[in-house]
Amino acid sequence: MANSRFRKNKVYSRMRPNLACSAVELILTEGTSSEVDYFRSVRKLLKIPRSKVKIISSKRSDPTYVISTSKAKLIEYDDSIQTIFCVSDRDNHKKYDDAIADINQLNNQSTKNFLK
Repeated sequence: MANSRFRKNKVYSRMRPNLACSAVELILTEGTSSEVDYFRSVRKLLKIPRSKVKIISSKRSDPTYVISTSKAKLIEYDDSIQTIFCVSDRDNHKKYDDAIADINQLNNQSTKNFLK
């Protein structure tokens, strides 16, 4: 009975889980190591959760392949992607201007934001 004096009738309730789908930013890089490491360190520095920013490297060093990979990821992630960043070196790629034209066309057609 002595303990009942200190006990209070508290109502404990759990918070409801937040099931709302949050937007994801997708960064597709041409490089496989240095660019990915750079964006991961920026994400950590800014304390952005991994669930908000997906960093993916392209399998080939070609700007048009980065664009085609972004199209595939757009289908894969469906509505959760808000913005897609395509990162590619200008270098001496012959199809660089074609890739920029593809991005501009995608920006005009899609509700998603493709950035150069």
